[in-house]
Amino acid sequence: MPVLGKNRDLLWKFVLNPIYGPISVVIGLIGDFASYLLYPGYNVLSNMVSDLGTGPGGIYFNIGIFLSGIFALFLYIHFGIKIKDFNINNKIRKFGMIMATISCITFSLIGLFPSYKNIQLLFIIHGTLALISWISGIVYISIFSFFSLKIKNIPNYMGIVGFIVNFLIIIFIFTWIPLVEWLMTLGIIFWVLVIYFSVKHIKKYHN
Repeated sequence: MPVLGKNRDLLWKFVLNPIYGPISVVIGLIGDFASYLLYPGYNVLSNMVSDLGTGPGGIYFNIGIFLSGIFALFLYIHFGIKIKDFNINNKIRKFGMIMATISCITFSLIGLFPSYKNIQLLFIIHGTLALISWISGIVYISIFSFFSLKIKNIPNYMGIVGFIVNFLIIIFIFTWIPLVEWLMTLGIIFWVLVIYFSVKHIKKYHN
């Protein structure tokens, strides 16, 4: 039993590492850039981000999306556990972690269901997963942003960035403008990096 406990602790330490934030960003950007280079005539003003997943280099985009979501989830779990000793509402913290988990998992699954407009079932599944990811994303980003403004050990700019990202997500949901989606995507990438740098500065709270 002590051996099992030791192995479990080692696995937990392996999972709970903020470095997964930058890893998520790098993998996602590589997938985006590779698929963009292989997509003739792609235009950020007229093409949705998900169009990259159905182009000649779609495999790179879809793999990048899948892995990026998984690694981002590790970062959010780490952040959620890291702030549990602060003077915050624990139920809301757990709810935020649940929403982050749903958002990341549905985001990853998008990579398994490319947005092929000529295959209706795939197109519907892709859109549903994306919508769930965005809506749950708005919830957990709002919660984490609020906590960042309340916890003095976390830089306030994390909360500011979070609310800006949510604004972009909401604008895109109601406008469906490709450029706004790209701005939203870049905003989320920046948000992940901000959480990475913020979580490294968190110190255990003492009353």
